[in-house]
Amino acid sequence: MVPVHIWLPEAHVEAPTAISVILVGIALKLGTYGFLRFSIAMFSEATPCSTPFIYTPSAIAIIYTSLSTLRQIDLKKIIAYSSVAHMNLVTIGMFSRAAAVRSPILSYGHTRPKHVCRACDPSTY
Repeated sequence: MVPVHIWLPEAHVEAPTAISVILVGIALKLGTYGFLRFSIAMFSEATPCSTPFIYTPSAIAIIYTSLSTLRQIDLKKIIAYSSVAHMNLVTIGMFSRAAAVRSPILSYGHTRPKHVCRACDPSTY
């Protein structure tokens, strides 16, 4: 979400390749797992009431980070901003009606293009 994950593009740019892979492959998925396992499961009655408060910042963040991605020239920043935008899409998927089915699929789909991009041009990492 916007105020929490704005640090991610700078961390991707300044980190070595191994740390960037850990950020994309593990850290972002851990937050998704935490939402699904603890937040939504523990507060299942409050989740439908809080969905507008989750959808609005997530939609704003998708637009903001997508527009920020268009302005970047560094490949690492492009991947980082697109990761933030995609994880906001995963957040919207988590709070939809079929969260247990949709969000893991979206989260898995987030990882695949990043590895392909790293494999195509490892010199930028």
